[in-house]
Amino acid sequence: MIYATAGHVDHGKTSLVKALTTVDTDRLAEEKARGLTIDLGFAYFEHGDTRIGFVDVPGHAKFISNMLAGVAAIDHALIVIAADDGPMPQTIEHISILETLGITDATVVLTKIDRVDEQQLQQTRSAITNLLESSPFSKAKIFPTSAIDNSGIEALKTYLLSLGRNLKANKDSHFRLAIDRKFTIKGAGVVVTGSIFSGNIETGAEVYLMPQQRKLRLRSLHRQDTEANFASLGDRCAMNVTGNIDHEEISRGNWITSNPELPVSDKLDCQLNLLRHENLPLRTGTPIHFHLGAQHATGRIFLLEQRHVTPGENAIAQIALTAPVSACMGDRFVIRDQSATRTLGGGEILDPYSVNRGRSKPDRLAFLKLLSNPTQRSDSAGLLEKTATGINLTRYSNALNRPVDTGNISKDTSGIYHHTKHLDDLKRRVIATLKDSKKSLQAIKQTLADNTRSALLSLVLQQLIQDKKITQDGNQFCLPVSNPTLSKPTEALWKKVEPILREKPVQPPVTSDLAKQVNLPPAAVDKLLSECVRQGLLVKPVKNRYFLAEAMKQFRSLAKEVAAQNNGQFTVIQFRDASGLGRNLCIELLEHLDGKGFTKRLNDQRIIQDESR
Repeated sequence: MIYATAGHVDHGKTSLVKALTTVDTDRLAEEKARGLTIDLGFAYFEHGDTRIGFVDVPGHAKFISNMLAGVAAIDHALIVIAADDGPMPQTIEHISILETLGITDATVVLTKIDRVDEQQLQQTRSAITNLLESSPFSKAKIFPTSAIDNSGIEALKTYLLSLGRNLKANKDSHFRLAIDRKFTIKGAGVVVTGSIFSGNIETGAEVYLMPQQRKLRLRSLHRQDTEANFASLGDRCAMNVTGNIDHEEISRGNWITSNPELPVSDKLDCQLNLLRHENLPLRTGTPIHFHLGAQHATGRIFLLEQRHVTPGENAIAQIALTAPVSACMGDRFVIRDQSATRTLGGGEILDPYSVNRGRSKPDRLAFLKLLSNPTQRSDSAGLLEKTATGINLTRYSNALNRPVDTGNISKDTSGIYHHTKHLDDLKRRVIATLKDSKKSLQAIKQTLADNTRSALLSLVLQQLIQDKKITQDGNQFCLPVSNPTLSKPTEALWKKVEPILREKPVQPPVTSDLAKQVNLPPAAVDKLLSECVRQGLLVKPVKNRYFLAEAMKQFRSLAKEVAAQNNGQFTVIQFRDASGLGRNLCIELLEHLDGKGFTKRLNDQRIIQDESR
């Protein structure tokens, strides 16, 4: 279990931790000289097989950013309030921060009871009850204590030992630790400390420093101040890391992760909550200080649906920062005012891959509102079913910081995944547009009269072709003719011609030779077979040969293979050698593919221009 103290300056947080653990967490000379906590302090105590850790955070308003780093990933909060003072400004602010960070488990420790009589003690208790009444901590137990004579300390310690861990993060998440301290040890090198936000780690593992994206190796680790080979979600760790890096490159706010693709961004979409005790609304464009984990950056808040948000209300917003940070979906953050003297509110990261353009479009806002539901955002299939525009699941997986299910979905050429439900709907609409005539991809797109992306439409067209729901002729798409209605003379000729063409589909006889084989004049063969071309049974890509429709698909596939083997481009000779056809026929076939837009000629080379044509 990891506990963190919270409360007003000089209310006895450090003395409380020392009474519980015998450890003085004020390690800095300045802290001892001034009698107040400036930076985070850490202490532990053991009871049987249980080891409890304490993060002692500063209470002074000037050191609130250090307090934020300390409570970012804890199991339980100790709200420390002095019996002689009662709740004070930092008490209220720290409680607001705990609430904003989603911390719901807390115990109130009433300190310095040796300084007050019973009447004062009861008045302070009443003040605490009133303060917490509308907060998540309304049912928190209150323990009166004194670090001077140890009154109540054993009862508090017994209670803390009885509490079980409440770890909410997904067990399949990648490892992620927020660095709040770093130092060097002679003979060992760089050591970083922090709390594990997700996943687990073993010594010897390959890890990455974020947002620098530098690869490191975990040489050894201490878990809850004890040497260990393994640590997991919720643990407090000291990690000895090695790699091509200087300790000066590491700082508080960095992350250690097993995921090299952990999102790094200076624009984050979020659900923002303005604290209810704020006096004024927060307007879009307001400058802020942003805190997430041990990270701190400045920036501005831009509301996406409104011009301002009133105290106690939520809003969908974008945070634009002056420096990139690393964040994942569901991470909790806090914002403070421009002068960093007052906590304004906070909330939850919805998408660390925010967009510059179209951030306030209805479909974008609808997607962010879906992500605001924790159950919904962890269900990739369900999310895709509700998102007609599709999702980049690679980025989504990184944003969620764990692998996601890719079943029952398809990926288009731009890397966007789509649910079968939406693909089937688009297929029905595409088939409806082809009832009257053949159409190109662009013509289908214009007929649909919506914002369907070309990559998605190409995916649907290819699936319809595979399912034999439509056919393709060059860059034109049409419905298949299930029973071609040929004239009797043409049908009689087709029965003779088809077996001949199937003998060598990619090298059929020239028309004059074909005419001899069927015992008809070439002009008569041309006239009758032109009807087969109109019905989609044949293709005439060159002036003196007819090909079966599937033969042209083979030529397209061959062109793609030759291009792939030659760095994306190829010559007529390379195509000739791969096909085994004559040079002149290859030239004519490639000119036909050029005309369809499938290939494009660049001097004596060709490239694949559009695979859908």
